[in-house]
Parts: sequence; structure tokens; C-alpha cells
Amino acid sequence: MIVSHRHKFIFVKTGKTGGSSVEMQLSLFCGPEDIVTPGMEAKDPKYAQFLESRRPRNLRIPLHRAAYVSLPIPPFVPLEKHHRPRVTFYDHMPAFRIQRGLPKKIWNEYFKFTVVRNPYDRAISQYFWNNRKTSDHTKERVNDYILHKIPPVMLTNWFMYASGQNVLVDHFIRYEELESGLRATLDRLGIKEPLALPDAKAGLRPRTASHRDYLNPAARAYVEKHAKAEIDYFGYEW
Repeated sequence: MIVSHRHKFIFVKTGKTGGSSVEMQLSLFCGPEDIVTPGMEAKDPKYAQFLESRRPRNLRIPLHRAAYVSLPIPPFVPLEKHHRPRVTFYDHMPAFRIQRGLPKKIWNEYFKFTVVRNPYDRAISQYFWNNRKTSDHTKERVNDYILHKIPPVMLTNWFMYASGQNVLVDHFIRYEELESGLRATLDRLGIKEPLALPDAKAGLRPRTASHRDYLNPAARAYVEKHAKAEIDYFGYEW
């Protein structure tokens, strides 16, 4: 996640949506007073130009707000890591926790945005990421993995930017239009610097691999069951 005080925006990083690439790009516009959470790609020599801009900073949450951040988490947030007590901002922090950790004025006034992705396509991406050291990617293997080894929570990002049925962010960039969507968002924020998104964590999946080529009816139904809120809200189609 990133909080830019200069440009008055909050970026909520969702999973398997190009969030690392977006964070690297956004970090170039951040200063020493902004909040930048750690990112594993900053340690990769391939992205040496981001070494300083992606340096984690200003992570500490004041104790009175940290206590609020660490209050019991609603049942709609299934990942255990989001139930731990926290005194710092952290990578992939859900919007409702960011809201608790920031002053009310900042949360209300800053422009909050995130990236969303077709859940069918995202499930395939999750498979290839989890099996990045494997070369045998048969249709049977993909479907078996999605049905039996991917926890349901990994099939949706809804809880990252919503609280129950209440959406907490102001704007969504669709992964399918990531570069143009980010460009339009930066223009809206008055950031005119050139845009050149790095391909962080890319290259693991064949570029021609469509979810329709992989998902069988059972796996499709499994994704639809656990990502229903996203599919309905954004109108994603098979």
C-alpha cells in the first residue's frame, strides 16, 4: 500500500492484479514523508532503479490508532494475517484496516483507488504463481489445484477494498486496462510524469492462456461461488 500526502492518494494493493508493478510506478512520485510498505521486488537487482523509491518508510501507526487497527476483525476477512495485532502499516493491508490506521481527515479527503481483475482469470494467475517452479501445467493439474489446493479466500479480493457490502475506495482500475487506467488515474491526480509500468512478477503464465482454456465446469462454479460479490459488482462475464 502507498499513502501519498503530496498527491493526496491512497493505493490499496490487491492480490494478483499487477499491484507490485503499480506500486513501483507510484513510488517514483512519493517523498520521504509518504507511507510506502515493503515490497519483495525492491530487492531484485532487475529493478535497481526502484531501490530508493520503494524503500519502506513511515510504517509506524500511533498507539491509539494501532489499538483500533487491532480490534477484532469482522468474519468477512478470512486471511489469518489480517487478524493479527498490528502497530505498523503492511503489504496487502485491507482498506478497512488502512482506514483505522489513518487520521479520519486523511482517509476522507484522499483519493482511494485499487486494481480489480476478472476472478476467472485471476484464479489461473494464482495457480501459475503458486506453481512457478513447475513446468507441467496440464488442464487437469490446473483444475485439481484450484478445486483442492487454493483456499477460497485466494479467489477473491472483495474483502481487500470492501467492508461487508460497503465499498471503501473511490475508484477502480481494471487489470484488463491497467496501463491506460493508471494513466487516467494519474491525470486525475495531476501527476503528469511519463508512465512506464514494469512487469513485476510477470512471465510465469503463457500470454495466450485464457481461463476458458483451463477451467472446467466444476472449477468455474467454484470460482463463481467464492468470487460472487466481485463478479456481480463489476459485471464480469465468463
